[in-house]
Amino acid sequence: MKKASCLAVVGLLAGGATAETVVFKGSSSGDTTGALLKAVKNNPLTTNVYEIAGLNITARSGSDRHKLNATASSNSFGIDDIDVSSPDEHTTRFDFTEHMIVSFDKKLQINAIDFVGFESNSVFVVEVEGQPSHQITEGDLGSYEVYSTEIVVDPGVEIDFYVGNTNSVIGLQSMDITVLDENGEVYLSLETSNSMSYISAEFDGASITNYVIQSSTNLASNVWNTVSGTFSTDTNMSFTTTPYDVQYFRAIAP
Repeated sequence: MKKASCLAVVGLLAGGATAETVVFKGSSSGDTTGALLKAVKNNPLTTNVYEIAGLNITARSGSDRHKLNATASSNSFGIDDIDVSSPDEHTTRFDFTEHMIVSFDKKLQINAIDFVGFESNSVFVVEVEGQPSHQITEGDLGSYEVYSTEIVVDPGVEIDFYVGNTNSVIGLQSMDITVLDENGEVYLSLETSNSMSYISAEFDGASITNYVIQSSTNLASNVWNTVSGTFSTDTNMSFTTTPYDVQYFRAIAP
């Protein structure tokens, strides 16, 4: 009596959501998201996030006298009060009453925010529409003035950045985020019946590339054979299996 073959699926997730960094501080090359937002006042600007392909940001200041600002010589991003000529006005940091309001076109999680200028009495506030505000003090920061968090923000929901008191003059450097939806990643599921394996490939958004299905009977040898044509949309496939062998499948970009 023949023994039924045993199959497994590997590579259930092709790719994976990973943390990426939105850079706000100035750059000598001008190639940062902060540079794209420079000089924006209270009329919103929508532009691409320079560091993350496929993600867009909409940003504005809280007043027509305040403009977002980052310069090549600065190590931070902030707001320039165009009605104030005092040398104490920090044009690449946030002063009291200055706001930056942003939103993104995809659901994301904010993992960390990198600041500069925190002191013992400093407060920086991050408010997400519909959520409790985050009142960040020096004691909430890790090394190098980094605030770790797990703020989840839906598409189009506004995030307000501002300092919480007159003693705070704080610059924004960068923000680590993970895009949570519609990454174009493929997930595999498997069913077996009568020496056949049935694989369903489903994407969580528009595919960013083509994939093929590969199979292997020995993971130690790392030898994989392509057993399907290319696909980039939800697809159902079936394959004949070999008795006695353990067979593994994966989805991979060819």
